[in-house]
Amino acid sequence: MIETVGLTRAYDGLRAVDELTLGVPKGSVFGFLGRNGAGKTTTVKMLSTVLRPTSGTATVGGFDVWKEALKVRSIIGVIGEGTELARPFWTPMEYLRFFSRLQGGSDRNARADLRDWLARLGLTAHAARPIGGFSSGMRKRLELCRVFSRHPEVLLLDEPTKELDIPGKREIWELLRKLATQEEVTLFLCTHDAAEIQAVCNRIAILRRGKLSFEGTKDELPKSVIRIEVESPDATCARLEEASLAVSSSVAGSFVYAAFRDRKEPEAVRSELASVGISCRDVQEVDAFDERVLAFL
Repeated sequence: MIETVGLTRAYDGLRAVDELTLGVPKGSVFGFLGRNGAGKTTTVKMLSTVLRPTSGTATVGGFDVWKEALKVRSIIGVIGEGTELARPFWTPMEYLRFFSRLQGGSDRNARADLRDWLARLGLTAHAARPIGGFSSGMRKRLELCRVFSRHPEVLLLDEPTKELDIPGKREIWELLRKLATQEEVTLFLCTHDAAEIQAVCNRIAILRRGKLSFEGTKDELPKSVIRIEVESPDATCARLEEASLAVSSSVAGSFVYAAFRDRKEPEAVRSELASVGISCRDVQEVDAFDERVLAFL
């Protein structure tokens, strides 16, 4: 449903997204992770036809995102930067009807559907209130309502549950799962929330400084990830790469997270690092999903 081949976007010679090649099947929930500045939002902007690729290609539903932008826009829904609410004196229904009419919907036919989405997202009791008085979580629910009520084939979601509390997040996760499994909507989900990825995604891709560092199922993430505390984590990461000791590694504070293809005991890793001149303060195996992801960020 979404395919990119060598997708690249450069700013003044700096590649924010660098030769990205991905395939997202119809009806899947695809998690897209990366640190701030890794290129996630730039990717979403290209897929949603807002930003022209510097090179490479991307298609959504078989339509080229630049050459057939209007066709792409007709089948997608987007939540991301620049989609915040406007007109604070409108009620939720006025807000939703405005966007429905912009998209050519029949006002008479749309009302029942919009009321249904307000109910599904817990906003019925607030339907007559001006949206300017909504909390950030309620605004996010209304944003989701606007996008879902279009019945898109593809949803491009950049941190869709960012402002929601824990019960609100879980409600949205369940709704996303239903959209994928029951209505075959394809979801492309950018998030920093490892729990969100675990809850709803069947496949994930991890972006590091614009380049793809991992793509596969959650179960295909290496099980053997070691957390190493060292005095110079950046130098340790570079040494691991030079010596090809790990599949991937990254720095978080004073720690290096290193992923290994085969299971490694912490003491064996300590010995290997000592053999290339790296002294470790502490070496521990980690099993949490977010820490396994850290090795690729």
